[in-house]
Amino acid sequence: MAAVLFAIGATLWSAYEQGITVDEPAHLRWSRRLLEEAVSERRSDPEFNSKTPITMLNVAAGKVAQRLLGLDEGRALLFWTRLPTVCALVALLAAVFLIGRTWVGERAAHLATTACALDPNLIAHGSLATVDVYYALVSLLVLAAACRFVRAPSLGRGAAFGLGLGLGFCTKFTAFLLLPGAALTFLAAGDRPGPDRRGASVLAGGLAVAVAAAVLSVGAAYRFIQVGLPLAEVRWESPLMERLRQVAPELRLPLPADFLTGFDLSLADERNVHGPAWPVVILGHMHPHGVWYYFLVLWLMKTPALVLLAQMWGYGQLVRTRAVIRVPALRFLALNLLLPLSYFSFVFHAQTGYRYLLMAVPLGYLIAAAGLESAAQRKPVAFVAIALAAVVESAPYLGNHLAFTNVAIQPKERVFRWITDSNVDWGQNRDKLPAYLTKVGLDTAHVDPPHALPGRNLLRFELASGTLRFYLHAWLREHIDPAGHFRHSYLLFDIDHAQFERLLDEARRMAPSPLARQLCSGTEAGEGLRAATSLFARADAGTGWVVCVSAPDGADLVLRAIEGNGFLGRPELSRQLRDPIRAGQQAWYRLEPGSHVLAFRVRSRFSGAWEVPRGSASVRVRPETQSDATLTSSIASGGLE
Repeated sequence: MAAVLFAIGATLWSAYEQGITVDEPAHLRWSRRLLEEAVSERRSDPEFNSKTPITMLNVAAGKVAQRLLGLDEGRALLFWTRLPTVCALVALLAAVFLIGRTWVGERAAHLATTACALDPNLIAHGSLATVDVYYALVSLLVLAAACRFVRAPSLGRGAAFGLGLGLGFCTKFTAFLLLPGAALTFLAAGDRPGPDRRGASVLAGGLAVAVAAAVLSVGAAYRFIQVGLPLAEVRWESPLMERLRQVAPELRLPLPADFLTGFDLSLADERNVHGPAWPVVILGHMHPHGVWYYFLVLWLMKTPALVLLAQMWGYGQLVRTRAVIRVPALRFLALNLLLPLSYFSFVFHAQTGYRYLLMAVPLGYLIAAAGLESAAQRKPVAFVAIALAAVVESAPYLGNHLAFTNVAIQPKERVFRWITDSNVDWGQNRDKLPAYLTKVGLDTAHVDPPHALPGRNLLRFELASGTLRFYLHAWLREHIDPAGHFRHSYLLFDIDHAQFERLLDEARRMAPSPLARQLCSGTEAGEGLRAATSLFARADAGTGWVVCVSAPDGADLVLRAIEGNGFLGRPELSRQLRDPIRAGQQAWYRLEPGSHVLAFRVRSRFSGAWEVPRGSASVRVRPETQSDATLTSSIASGGLE
C-alpha cells in the first residue's frame, strides 16, 4: 500500500509538473472533435493516423474542469485533463493485485503490485493524456476475461470478453495482438478435459456474443460513423488493405470506416510505405527498420537497478524449476509476454519508445514475482530494502519520470549516446526552458544551432541524440561530452576554439561540387567577400535559391540569419540532411579550393548575410528554377549519380 500511495503521489505530481508532451495535443484534438462534432476522419492531420477514442475520457475531464472550476487554459487545466490516465494507473495496480492473486498467489501478487507501483515508466505514462497506460490496463483485463470465459464458458463471460476486446481496439491498434494472446488461453489451460457437446455449444455461443460485443463497442466508441461503407469508397494506404479492396470492392464494412483507416494508416507509416519515417536510434547507431535488441536495452536501462536484479533472479528460479512450463498460469503469462516482445522486437519498425511495450511490464513483474515468492517469505527485509532503493533511485526524477534511467547508467550527461526519443525527452520540459536560459545567461539563438559554435551551445535531447536529423550533430555526439544538462531534456556543450577548428575540419569541410558547373553556368560572378554582405533581402517563404560560390584558394563561408528561417546545404542532399538555420544563428562551411554550390529553402520570410572570416570567396545567389529542383531532387532520391 505504501508503494501504491507513492505511485499515486508521484503520478499526480508529474501530471501537474510536466509540460505538454509531443503526442498529447494530437490525441486531445482528435478525440475532442469526435466527442463534440462526431468527426473521426484522419487525413486532415498526419498526426491523427493512430489516435483512438479512449482519450475522449481526458477531453471530458478537461471540459468538466472548465465548466465547474472556470479553468480556461494552462497547467491546471492540463492537470485535470490528465486525471483519467492517473485513474487508469490506479486501476492497473488494483488489477495486477486482484488478477495476480488468482494467477500466481497472494504473496506474489503483493510483490508484482509493488514492482509496478515503483516502476518509473508506468508512473511517467500514467501522468499523460496518452493511451499507453490505458492499453496496459485493458490488455490485462482482456487476458483475465479470456481465462474466465475459457474456464467456465457462458454468454455473460463471452460478452465481458468481447467488450474488453473492443475497448482494446478503441485504445490501440496493436490490440490485434490480444487475439492470439487470448487464444493462448486454450493452449495454456492445463490438462482439463475438453467440453462436452453442451459445453461446446455454450463456448461457441459465447464466442459469437464476444464478437458481437467487440464490434458494437468499437462502433459505439466511433459513434457508428460510416459503418457499412463499401471497401471501394475508402482510400487505403497499406498494401494489405489495398489488396483486400481489389479482392472485394463491394464488401461493406461492419466497423466504422475511420477505425479501419486508423489501422491502415498506422500500418502504412510503420511499414514506411511513403519512405523511411522512423529512424530508430539506439546505442549511438541508426536502424531504418528497427533492431531486435531495442526493447531489451531499454528494459535494462529504464528499470530500477535492484528491481531489475530481483526480476532477473525470479526469472532464473522459474526456468531452473521449470515452473514456467509446468504451471498453466505461468505458461499463459510467459506466452503473452513473449508475443508482444517478439512482435515489437522483430517485426515492428517504429521503435520510438519503451511505451510501445508498456503493456508487457505488468506481465513481466507477475511472472518474476512467482519466482521470488519463496525468497520473499524467507527474507522480507531484503525486499523492503529493494523497494526503498527504488524510491530513492526515482526521487531525482519526481515530476520528470519520463527521463528516468537507473543508477547503473552513469554519467547521466551521456545518456543521449545510448537511448533516445520519448525514452528520455518527449517535450515535457519545453515550458521550463525560458527560465533556464535566463538562469545560465543564454538567449534562444544559442539553442539548437545548426552545428556547435565556440562558446556554450544548448541542444534539445532529440537533436543531440540523433532522433531528429541523425547526422546533423554526429561529430559532437562522438567527440564532445556535455558540460551539464537541464532536466535531462537539454544538453549544454562548451566548445573552445581548438574544438571548433576540429569540427570545421572534420565535419564541415566541403569539396568542390561537380554540380557547380551544371547549376552555376551562366551565373554572373559575385564580388569577393571579406566582410558581411547582404543576402536574400526578405526572401519569401517557400522560395528556393541556388548559391554559387567560387573559392580559388579555399575559404570559410558563414551565413548569418537576420530574420526568418530555412534549410541550407548541398543540393544533392534531401532537406532532412541540410542545416536548419533561424534568426540569430549562423552556419559555417570550410570550403576547399574550387567551385561550390549550395541550395537554400526559405521556410519563413528570410534575410541574412554572408561572411568570409578566412580566405576569400565570391558568392552569387539566384532563384531556383524548376529544372534545378528536378535535377537536385532526382539526385537526392538516387535517380542520378
